[in-house]
Amino acid sequence: MCAKTKELRKRAYDLISTGSDKQSTYNTLKGQGITDAKLAFVVASICTPQTIQQYAWRTRIVVAILVIQAFLASLFALSFGLKTGGALMWFASGLIVSIPLILVYGFARDRLWAYNAYLMLTITGLASQFRGFSNDPQGTLIALAVNLAMLGYILYVRYCLFPEVTFMTPVKRDGDYYFPVKAA
Repeated sequence: MCAKTKELRKRAYDLISTGSDKQSTYNTLKGQGITDAKLAFVVASICTPQTIQQYAWRTRIVVAILVIQAFLASLFALSFGLKTGGALMWFASGLIVSIPLILVYGFARDRLWAYNAYLMLTITGLASQFRGFSNDPQGTLIALAVNLAMLGYILYVRYCLFPEVTFMTPVKRDGDYYFPVKAA
């Protein structure tokens, strides 16, 4: 990220945290060295203090889900590591456990990148859910249902915290970026 983007991100965060709405923040910072699309994404990726407070319990549920996933990943990594042994065991365990823990950090800090990363990792991993379908169809369908439920809940929390972001980009209406004011 270039210095200009970091500076504008800090200014946008300061404006939003002092009570300015996102549309006026976007209009204030528009035309200061970065593209409108990048500025809109920067502004849309900042949670307002009111939104953070309003959805804090939902964020805690998401963090709890990811902590459970990190624990299960550590058990999986340990079993994988015991089969391979040696230094590879510790490297694989650390790598497998670090992904959910990094996401826990992002969710706890209300960062859009964590929600986007979780969504992309989950969506790309859905196809691999069907590998064991012929051996255990019930278990596979239960695991798929749990994954889809978690994906749906985390997507819901993401849309609550970041209503100005569609799937991966800010909302655009009539050729310009639009930041709807969400009723509290």
